[in-house]
Amino acid sequence: MVERDYVMRLIHEIIRTLIALVFGRDVDEETELIVRAESRQLYERLKSLVDAGEIEEAENCLWEAAENGEIDFETGLLFYEHLNEKSNDFLEEHHFSRKEVVEGIRYLAECYGYGTMAESLLEDVIEE
Repeated sequence: MVERDYVMRLIHEIIRTLIALVFGRDVDEETELIVRAESRQLYERLKSLVDAGEIEEAENCLWEAAENGEIDFETGLLFYEHLNEKSNDFLEEHHFSRKEVVEGIRYLAECYGYGTMAESLLEDVIEE
């Protein structure tokens, strides 16, 4: 349990660091972070899907939006922050893992040209 809480805090701090380095903002001020209205609407939809347990669908929607330029890097990171806030039981119940959260952050960062930065922060977060 302590290790799981540690991993959750570590993922939160990595997302917070990426947003601070790239955008100069604090993830804890989420409502002010998403500037584009279309990103905000999509973000709210993705959060609703996650909350309903449709994590795979939400992540697929995120990737499609990223490929189409409909969502920015910051909003994608906030998606993974929201997902990271879910309990391990919730993630497991919906066939997702903390490791997949980390992998999603890595992939997202790579898509937006921040792969090296993210990799240096995510290195050794979850080894399995």
